[in-house]
Amino acid sequence: MDAGARVVPLTAREHDEELVAVQALTHSALLAFARSLPGIVADADRCLEFAPPPTRLLMALAARVTSGSPETYWDIQGAAPGQRPARSTLAQALTQIDDELVQDSPAAFAQSLAENREWFNTNLVLLTDLAQTALSHSIDTTAPHSKETHDVYDDH
Repeated sequence: MDAGARVVPLTAREHDEELVAVQALTHSALLAFARSLPGIVADADRCLEFAPPPTRLLMALAARVTSGSPETYWDIQGAAPGQRPARSTLAQALTQIDDELVQDSPAAFAQSLAENREWFNTNLVLLTDLAQTALSHSIDTTAPHSKETHDVYDDH
C-alpha cells in the first residue's frame, strides 16, 4: 500500500530540527484531537453520525495514529529532538485561538488566518485541492466495520 511517503535527502540538522518537529507536531495534534473527543461526545459511533466531513477525516487520521505501534509514537513524541518545541508551539497556537475568541476579536482571528494563508504561499491552492479531494471521498460510517484494533499503520 502506498501511503504517500517520499524519500527526501536531508542533512542531520534538517532531520532533527525540521522533520522530527513536523512529525511530532502532526502526531501531537492528532493525539490531542483523539483524547479530546471522548470529553465532548461519549461514543465514537454517535460522533460519526453527525460529524461533518473534516471531522470524520481528522477522526480517520487520529484512528490511524492510535492504531499504530505505541513504541513508535512514544519515540517520536518523547525521544526525538525537536518534539518538545513542536508540542509547545501547538499549545501556544491553541491558546492564541482561545484568546482571540475570549477577547471577541474577529479582526485578530482574521489576521491569524491571513498569516496562515501567507505561510502556505504558492502551496495554498494545491493543498486546498488536496483537502477537497480527500473530503470528496465519502467516509461511509454506516457500513459494518471490525472492532478489532490493527497495528497496520506503523509508518509514522
